[in-house]
Formats: sequence, structure tokens, C-alpha cells
Amino acid sequence: MRREGETPRPAEGRFIGVHITWIDLEAPKGKAETVDPDTGMMLPATKIRGSLKGGSIRLVYGGETPTRYFIGEGIETVLYGVAVTAPH
Repeated sequence: MRREGETPRPAEGRFIGVHITWIDLEAPKGKAETVDPDTGMMLPATKIRGSLKGGSIRLVYGGETPTRYFIGEGIETVLYGVAVTAPH
């Protein structure tokens, strides 16, 4: 538990939240276009539940000593970087 005024620390392996992206492979940008059934308004294709502070999203596991480290603004961008640089 964090005290008032204390600097937040990294999650240190604990689950703190989840990033959700709804996809539609037939959509122009690959993200699903969902509509709120009550309001008829478009909903975002991504959602985060939980905390955004002090977390990271491990998309691939590089073992004990990874040889590459990818940082990006979105999951799709990072996964693309991993895919195009992976040994074939």
C-alpha cells in the first residue's frame, strides 16, 4: 500500500491491469468498430482496465537474456517490429 506523497513503484511482477484491443481483420486498420447498443455511439477499439502507472505489457518472452528490446506507443506497433525483425 502506498502512503500519501510516496512515489509509485513499479509493479514488480504483480498483475495491475489489462489492455484490451478488439480486432476485426476485415476492417481497414484491423480494429473492430463497435457501437454502444444503448446510445448508438462508436466505442473505442481499445480499453484499459486497472492501473496504467508502473506497468508494462510483455508481449513476447525473450528468455533470461533477451537480445532485443522493443518499446512502442501501442501493442500493434511493437508486435509489428517484433514480427519483421524475427529470424526466419
